[in-house]
Amino acid sequence: MLKFLDKEKQINLRKGVSRNSSGDARFEIIFFYSEQSDKKLWHVFVHTGLRETLITPRGEIGERAFQPGKGYYIDGNTGRVIKNFKVEKDYYKEIMN
Repeated sequence: MLKFLDKEKQINLRKGVSRNSSGDARFEIIFFYSEQSDKKLWHVFVHTGLRETLITPRGEIGERAFQPGKGYYIDGNTGRVIKNFKVEKDYYKEIMN
């Protein structure tokens, strides 16, 4: 996964730095698997914009409503980046529940 993020220019493995200098988490990584299946799937979401929050009716700050970014799905067995996950999501549904 680190090599993938380096290739996408989100981190630099040689220099040990990320694209973001503010220290905020700029990507989220989720690994899907099941002991009952040999399927494995990575989901990487790279944040590209500023966080937007909701203001509740009482003026309190709520949860993040939207975070601009780019998502990747990567087969955990082959390393293949899945270009159109909507087409292939049925194959992985047993490990994504």
